[in-house]
Amino acid sequence: MSVNPQRLVSFIRSSLAARLFLVVAATVVVPAALLFVTALSLFEGAVKQSMEAELGSALDRSERDLTQFLADLVAVTGVLATDEEMARALVSDEAEYRRVRAVDRSVDVALAAMPGRDSIRFTILGSGRIYTSWSRNFRDYSFISGLPLPSRAGKAGGHLVWQGFGPSFVTEEGERELLVSVARAMSAPSAGPPGIVIVQAEREAFRKYFRERRASASISTLLVANGQVLMDTTQGSGNGGAAGEDSAGPLAFAREIAVAGKGDRLARIGTRFAAGRRLMGLPPELLAQDWTLLILYDYGDLGRRFARLRAFFVPSFSILLLLALGASWIASRRIIGPLHRLSARMESWSPEKPLADIGACMPGRLDEIGVLDRSFRRLEGKVLELLSSLQREHEVKELYRFRALSAQLNPHFLFNSLNSLRWMAILRKADNIVQAIDHLSVILSHSMGKGGDRSTLCEEVRSVESYLAIQNLRYGGRFTLEASVPDRLLDMKVLRFMLQPLVENCVLHGYCGASGAGRIEISAVLHGDFLAVDVADRGKGLRPDEATSLGDGPAIVDDPSLEREAGSGLGLSNVRDMLRIVHGTGATLELVARPGGGSVACMRIPIKEGEGLS
Repeated sequence: MSVNPQRLVSFIRSSLAARLFLVVAATVVVPAALLFVTALSLFEGAVKQSMEAELGSALDRSERDLTQFLADLVAVTGVLATDEEMARALVSDEAEYRRVRAVDRSVDVALAAMPGRDSIRFTILGSGRIYTSWSRNFRDYSFISGLPLPSRAGKAGGHLVWQGFGPSFVTEEGERELLVSVARAMSAPSAGPPGIVIVQAEREAFRKYFRERRASASISTLLVANGQVLMDTTQGSGNGGAAGEDSAGPLAFAREIAVAGKGDRLARIGTRFAAGRRLMGLPPELLAQDWTLLILYDYGDLGRRFARLRAFFVPSFSILLLLALGASWIASRRIIGPLHRLSARMESWSPEKPLADIGACMPGRLDEIGVLDRSFRRLEGKVLELLSSLQREHEVKELYRFRALSAQLNPHFLFNSLNSLRWMAILRKADNIVQAIDHLSVILSHSMGKGGDRSTLCEEVRSVESYLAIQNLRYGGRFTLEASVPDRLLDMKVLRFMLQPLVENCVLHGYCGASGAGRIEISAVLHGDFLAVDVADRGKGLRPDEATSLGDGPAIVDDPSLEREAGSGLGLSNVRDMLRIVHGTGATLELVARPGGGSVACMRIPIKEGEGLS
């Protein structure tokens, strides 16, 4: 049977009995089990750490062995390069077989102490003659003298010249047999030009050398170069890779070491511990091939021993743990059962699911649990009453009020616009009716925009321009609009029809009874977390009572051409109320006198994070 983890966590959180049970179990049984597991892990870790240290020591020994092997190759080339008998054989007029025997004797003496000497080849060039360890197949090897290695050795003046793992000189072998070569010019006296000594070690020579010095059935030494396992000391392995296993793991580990550079690295590859090191103290020709030494130790047998140990102790501790947990659970249920039922009842309570739907829990109890039950019932009644009151107040006072104000505001502008069209038709005999309808269409389109109750400052300014265009058709082009809004604020989200009531107030109140042109200025600026929008006129200014009434009081109309439309006093107060409903009490709208004449409607709108800019 599957267990839902979320339901299990929820059950533990909602159950005091479960928590008490966990506390008892955690303080008695779990520490003992953890102590056992920790001790077992520490013991296993200590053994593996000791094994890793041993691998590091083996890695050091293998690097010394490899360095010694290369040094032995150098010593062989030194012996051959200074051997006078072999130098005389190169220029001697004796029979060919005598010269070959002299060369072979010198080579045998030089290689006598070398492990794996059967896999070490030699080539002697001099006086137009070539002696090699494979020349008995009667092929023409004259091309060897023209290869890069002998050429560089001849120019090196007796210094060593190395060549990393490369193909064999024997055509039939080619890339199937890779050798490491070292060459130098001969310093022994001879009648002809100085000869060249080339000593080459096959991969098998490396393997035999390491196995003779470090024979071990559990530890393997691998030499990786150019992305190939070129030497593996595992019993029965060939030269092409790790014996009996896929070499992808060791090769990937070796590439990681080569990329990382100098420094030992430890890892696990399959069932083996692995230690590796990129060899840095080599000749440049060998460094170019990224020679890397790997030491592998198979810990599979060690793991099986630990598995048998765990198989004995883990079931014993598991049985003890189950017995202790069962006793703890029974005790916690008997002690915490009543509290568990009460807490579950409280957790399931919600305004949609009151106690009447849950049912009585423990009626008639006189102890502390009964007192808690009755207190919870009283609290439920008060919470439900408060929620109901808040919901009614919010729905009636905010939602419906906002809808009513919005519904009141748009028909108000439509009425004023249509009244303006009526005056235009009477005074102008309907000559510019098309222009007026176009501007009215802009206003109506803005009123019924898809953005709901919000629009941008750019759209608000465009709507005001259309409104003033209709008013100018009526009043003979008297009004001009000057909008000063930074480009970065044009996309700022604001209330729809926020500016038009303020501009209309300038037209119908600011210039009521004033002569001459009417200039209306709109500016917007961002001050910290507030957007400041000002709508100013240069009209007759304010009476003392108008600075606070925001257009709600009566206005005196001195100029019949600026007759005030019915109901125009609703615009500013509605804008003020809508700002407060949407943005809270931090939003303000003030109508103040402008120095030098006129009035300014100042709006301050708080901008919250994530609001404003579209």
